[in-house]
Amino acid sequence: MIQRFKGIDLTILVLLSIGFIGLFLPWANPGSESSYYYGYYSTSLIIFYTILFIIFFTSKSFYMWSSLIIMIGICIFSVVQFLTWHILNITGEIDINYSIQSVCIGFFITLVSTIIVIVICIKKLINNI
Repeated sequence: MIQRFKGIDLTILVLLSIGFIGLFLPWANPGSESSYYYGYYSTSLIIFYTILFIIFFTSKSFYMWSSLIIMIGICIFSVVQFLTWHILNITGEIDINYSIQSVCIGFFITLVSTIIVIVICIKKLINNI
């Protein structure tokens, strides 16, 4: 299976795996009175990653376009989750300062790895045109 992935493809696969692992690390710490918020609380992110891995391992022809579209979706949903995770339980509104003060490493791992994959996919698609 690993022989199929070489160079850029292997880099993308590793970054996707790192981003997926970031979902299971703390994304936010609201303080000592509450527990951590994790990225996997958003089922849409899990569904996006599942679809992405299925496409990556099964489709040969259009996996780069589909990877790009899904990674943009993951990036958008990550930012939305970052901005809105505390609305129902804690603040009742979007509070960017609260989001920034409570952010943890899991969010950054997921977001940075998806942005790197987006850049790699765009460069690869531009070079193939």
